[in-house]
Amino acid sequence: MNILTKLKEVEEKVEKLYLYLVRLEISGQKQSKEYRQVMQKIDGLTKVESSLLIDTKDYYDDMKKEIQLDCFSRFPIHLGFSTDASTLRLYYLLESICGDAGIEYANALNYDIHRVLLKFLEQMIDNPYYEEIRRDLIYFKYDIIFLDYNLESDFLLENDLTRISLEARALQDEVPSHKYIEQAILVWEIEEAIKQIECIGDISENTNNHSLVIIKMMQIFARMALCTERELNFVMDDVHYLMENNEIDLQIKTIMMEMAEIFEQIQSSFYFSR
Repeated sequence: MNILTKLKEVEEKVEKLYLYLVRLEISGQKQSKEYRQVMQKIDGLTKVESSLLIDTKDYYDDMKKEIQLDCFSRFPIHLGFSTDASTLRLYYLLESICGDAGIEYANALNYDIHRVLLKFLEQMIDNPYYEEIRRDLIYFKYDIIFLDYNLESDFLLENDLTRISLEARALQDEVPSHKYIEQAILVWEIEEAIKQIECIGDISENTNNHSLVIIKMMQIFARMALCTERELNFVMDDVHYLMENNEIDLQIKTIMMEMAEIFEQIQSSFYFSR
């Protein structure tokens, strides 16, 4: 059995355990002994994962080329919704350790985005107002942990994330191409999220669309939190137009305003590291 096959098997086991955590939190057992035992099993598998990767450090690019991905989905959650979730996790892991400075900066930027998203989710998951979509919010929470090894480390080590130091901006001097990376991850993805929201019709009979609007608005605000004034100049007119567009369904506009209010509430939780 080659190393890539072994890694795939490890990722599939990790995926199953994260799905177990999802079920435990949905059923109100986040503080249970069983939940902690599952976390310990995930921690053990990440150590196996690391040892396998150390043995193959000269073949990361070759392994990445062998991984076949078909993960396009309109719904922005992979864990529990895509058959390629574990493969995507492995692909991101291999990409993150390839030694490319641009990719390292992109990973740091995504890590900051994901921690802001977790702040949104902290406010919403146990709020009775969002009970109808609580299941999707919990899946989204574990999806971003599952696919971000830095966030996974925080989760398994139970790091205190009460106050978040956003770190990517401090790395800009080391990555001359950072403005192009930010253009793709911040500006372009905000624009794409806006387009997706504009295409959503009536959400009253479709819970998935309700969840989709909420997640996309969280993603927009999380990226705006990391934008410099230059990048905000690219997106603010479009964001304002989206929020004020009278052709947008009234329920969607209400959701957008609610997400803006939550964003105001959590802004004091994060700051830029120096």
